[in-house]
Amino acid sequence: MIGKTFKTRYCGEVTVLSRNNDIRHPWRIKFLNTGFEKNVSRWQIVSGQLEDPYVPAVLGIGITGDVDYKKYGKLAAIWRDIIYRCNDPNSTSYKRYGAKGVSICKEWLYLPKFIEDVTGLSGFDWYLFNEGLLHLDKDTKQRFQTNKIYSKETCTWLSNHDNVRIQDGQMKPFRATDKNGNSQIFYNISEFARTHAQFGFTRRNVSAVLNRPHVSTCFGWRFEFIDPNKEIV
Repeated sequence: MIGKTFKTRYCGEVTVLSRNNDIRHPWRIKFLNTGFEKNVSRWQIVSGQLEDPYVPAVLGIGITGDVDYKKYGKLAAIWRDIIYRCNDPNSTSYKRYGAKGVSICKEWLYLPKFIEDVTGLSGFDWYLFNEGLLHLDKDTKQRFQTNKIYSKETCTWLSNHDNVRIQDGQMKPFRATDKNGNSQIFYNISEFARTHAQFGFTRRNVSAVLNRPHVSTCFGWRFEFIDPNKEIV
């Protein structure tokens, strides 16, 4: 076995380097395409059932690397989902991401680099993350930009509550004008409705005025979306 070369099903060829005392995986092999080494069984070698974590196996662009999935499995799932939503037209999320120009930076196509960066971003906390209370957000730092990107410079961690508040559909700036003609600019429909609930406002009835041109007012108030590049100072 030692010194011989074998073909794998999907990751090119491997060469057998040595034999060790590992009962389950006694053979040390090296993938010739990437140079990655690992201990494997004889059956894996002869059957070709070997996977090289340094081959771009996720949509042909994402490299998982030799990651500890027991510790980083949840982050790996987020990483994989980002790649698919940005690059796979068959993904259910593609229309809201990739089709609208959202992408992932080149550095983050390598899972270990993604993990290193996101765990150092503002707002990250292992306990809150493992409890499902955090969301990786790309919108806060790119609020009015097109062709948004997932990267170390553009992402941050938010609580689930804060993430709902800054969804693009909620964050488009709008002007609210009361019965007396007093106007103010707001960024979040739900927040406006909550702080003006005493007037009878809900997210739904404010959205109805903003999104339906034939609806002019709600409880005597007027609402209209505005261009932030022209009207916000």
